[in-house]
Amino acid sequence: MENNLINRVVANRYVINRHLGSGGQGSIYLVTDNKLNKQWALKTVGRISGDELNTLKRVNHPAFPRITDVVNIGDMTGLIMDYIPGESLSDYARSHTVSTDMLYEWMLEIAEAMRYLHSITPVILYLDCKPSNIILGEDGHLHMVDLGSSYIVGLSTDHRISGTLPYASPEQVQGRDVDVRSDIYALGMTIKTIGRLSTGHMSLAKYIRYKISYDRRLATLSYAAGRCISQNRSGRYQSTDELIYNLNHPESIEYRLPSIGIVIRRLTDILYKNVVAIFSILSFHMYAQSRNLPYMLLGIVLLILLILLSARNSSDKSCGVWHCYKDIYLRDITGILLLGTLCVILCGTHSHAAAPTSRITIYDQDGVPVLYKGQYAVKVGDDIRVYIPNESLAAGHIPTRIEVSD
Repeated sequence: MENNLINRVVANRYVINRHLGSGGQGSIYLVTDNKLNKQWALKTVGRISGDELNTLKRVNHPAFPRITDVVNIGDMTGLIMDYIPGESLSDYARSHTVSTDMLYEWMLEIAEAMRYLHSITPVILYLDCKPSNIILGEDGHLHMVDLGSSYIVGLSTDHRISGTLPYASPEQVQGRDVDVRSDIYALGMTIKTIGRLSTGHMSLAKYIRYKISYDRRLATLSYAAGRCISQNRSGRYQSTDELIYNLNHPESIEYRLPSIGIVIRRLTDILYKNVVAIFSILSFHMYAQSRNLPYMLLGIVLLILLILLSARNSSDKSCGVWHCYKDIYLRDITGILLLGTLCVILCGTHSHAAAPTSRITIYDQDGVPVLYKGQYAVKVGDDIRVYIPNESLAAGHIPTRIEVSD
């Protein structure tokens, strides 16, 4: 379809030169205006009402190209817009190193542009914010193209809701109602992708590290992008005003206690994994002491169970054993305290069956010191008990005397 329109003359005026890209609702072309001898961008869209067109034509912000004309192309509508020469952020990020300062300014610019769309009447939702739709212009500023794919609240129908994975919000993917927080999600994913930011749940440990971080701007970006892409809309910024304020006032970022549901889910994951891990370690420890095969088998079974539990969906992402502990538990104060408490309790219980520190010598009926295979000693109260596997006694050396020395 894209190539079929090349060199075609539209409205006896616009010559379609080449295909520039595809958006959520159609394609974008570079066209030449024979009347003004000027280049424009042409965006093809499907069904769009006159009220929608009038609303889009009233958009007046430097981040968005102006819509100067509307033409018909068969059963499609073509929007003639300003052509913005430059490089998309996706192309720029592939060939350049994006500094923290650049990323910070970009996030502010995009948020300011979205705030404009969300503040006009009727509200316009961009809904397809992604690196390929954002042009770094020759003037050094960002320009958000493909405005023709936007959704106008109260005017557009559901078929106009567009988006591109992984930038589309969960509610867009699931076909639910969208609002300004859907745009905020796409903004967060765009910045996270371009900057390769590490985001995630803002634990108390992460908040402490954020406060003492030397690179406060990078820490602020990671926090802001992470909050933007919360799976739950209530966890995101509720408006672009709130996001812009955080970016301009990093000191305003405060630690927020997680919801009861998140706390329960995290504690459940910690209990599952840490309890299984501790008992797995104890099983291997008991095998090392007694050489009883059942302890080894139990340790292996528990280790496999730990791997299976760690592969389950945890904190909105699937993670392996090491990443679960490194990213979720070892860096989480609650997890560390709970793990330490469990270790103390279990080690205290196991201490009754711990090997004594005294030296034990066993003599047979001939008075010869004997070391039986698999023997071990445990201290129970003030008594020391020596255990010898039955198969070790079959050799004929029957213990008759035991000496204990320090």
